[in-house]
Amino acid sequence: MSKVPRDPDRLDPLVWKITSVAVMGPFLSLLDVVNVSLSTLAVELHSSLTTIQWATSGYLLALALMLPLNGWLVERIGAKSLYLWCFSAFTLCSALCAIAWSANALIGFRILQGMSGGLMAPDDAHDVDARCR
Repeated sequence: MSKVPRDPDRLDPLVWKITSVAVMGPFLSLLDVVNVSLSTLAVELHSSLTTIQWATSGYLLALALMLPLNGWLVERIGAKSLYLWCFSAFTLCSALCAIAWSANALIGFRILQGMSGGLMAPDDAHDVDARCR
């Protein structure tokens, strides 16, 4: 069987797959549903609202503090490896947040989640750009 020649104006399906996976990661790290449920979390975890707000603050602080570290880590372990590790860590931390037994546990898991999300976010643009060239 002969292969049908590809249209040079169309993108390779592999580019679409890489782009969709690379876009999904930072979207998940930016999708912060904790903000809308702070009062419910405070009640369920028997905590004050000011304490439970640290779940959001800790996440955002950790995310912001990890951004400068991204370039250094990409050079050390590679963009693909860093992305895969951070995506896995972010997913694991999300599961840990879901089973948090106290406000302190939730805050700690959210900080870890912010660290992995902060390392994942700028890596996506770099990865898509490098693969599409």
